[in-house]
Amino acid sequence: MDEKVTAALIAAAVSLVTSVFTSVFSARWQFKTKVKELQQAQLKEVLEARIKAYPKVWRILQAQVSNWRMENKPANGEWAKRLHEGLNSCHAMYGVLFSQAVYEEFCEVREAVRRLAESYSAKERVPEEQLEKLDAIWSGKDKPGLASRLKDDLGSYKSTLLSVGGSES
Repeated sequence: MDEKVTAALIAAAVSLVTSVFTSVFSARWQFKTKVKELQQAQLKEVLEARIKAYPKVWRILQAQVSNWRMENKPANGEWAKRLHEGLNSCHAMYGVLFSQAVYEEFCEVREAVRRLAESYSAKERVPEEQLEKLDAIWSGKDKPGLASRLKDDLGSYKSTLLSVGGSES
């Protein structure tokens, strides 16, 4: 075979291989970019939904736990039952939007309220130490409470707005 034909064939083969690699790399880069764009759009939607949902959780617990105690309102079995129903309703509507950290703290608060609702009759007063324990889970005492987790998710205490896989900043 003529050297010029051989050189042309080699050049064509190199050009073809380079073109294929470039196309594959470009397609892969475009795919990754599109996936990242979709992830960002989804995270934006989740954050927007949390911005609507978290204040509803906050409103229930702030009014029925922290403010209730500050105003020296009587907490009894009826109060605990209403609070538990409110938390269950909130969970049914918004639980899917909670981050894992918020979900775990929310479940701890809800379980504590459930135990109070089951332990005290409608008119039986819940002891102050039980209310303090509940308020500590909500507000935080020895560790961050649900209130802190809600704020964390909305960016109040962290530089990042959303955590992935339970990672902490």
